[in-house]
Amino acid sequence: MCRGLGAALGGIASGRVAVGTTASADAWANPTSVIAGLLAVAAAAFLGAVSLCSDARRFGADDLVGYFRRRALIALGALVVPALIGLPVTHSDARHVWEGLTGGIGLLLVLSAAVSAFATVALLLRRTYRWSRWTAVASVALTVFAWGFAQRPYVLPTSLTVADAAGAPHTLWWLVIVTVVAIVLIGPALVLLYWMDTHGELESLTDADTQAGRAPGDTQ
Repeated sequence: MCRGLGAALGGIASGRVAVGTTASADAWANPTSVIAGLLAVAAAAFLGAVSLCSDARRFGADDLVGYFRRRALIALGALVVPALIGLPVTHSDARHVWEGLTGGIGLLLVLSAAVSAFATVALLLRRTYRWSRWTAVASVALTVFAWGFAQRPYVLPTSLTVADAAGAPHTLWWLVIVTVVAIVLIGPALVLLYWMDTHGELESLTDADTQAGRAPGDTQ
């Protein structure tokens, strides 16, 4: 799913998708789509491994901490490589996005994402897993925001702006109201669930649960 979403994002960013565009493989099978798809897969693997590092330490599964720590570092490396390749690719294949990523708010967000990624590496190497989850999420979130700012003011560069794609004002106001109500009603429950999970108030993991992910020969 991550690969498909990334490929779709790449097709949009490269300007191959516009209002009325006929469906074709070229819209999704292009350099920008390939890079975006690889970034999406690597980012998901990176976030998952970092989170599991923290969870393994929290549940006392010390033998799994090193297992996920190594995979988090490998996933970050797999994330950095297509990210570095992606800039020159977007220069020729998605020029509008490249200009947004290399200047202004987009560049600031990219640099902030890089700082968060380096902080995650430092925390993982120091085995400080409590904060590594937050820096990992920050690095990926900042990258997503950077890409969004790079596309502005377009939804479909360079053929459809956000203003042109927006719905009727009264529809948007109702959407805002429904969103706020949902946050008010559901938000506290999600916060409570997260607090209970991170403070060990939920059912503890058994030995069978913590050993299930180990492969033969895995060591800390």
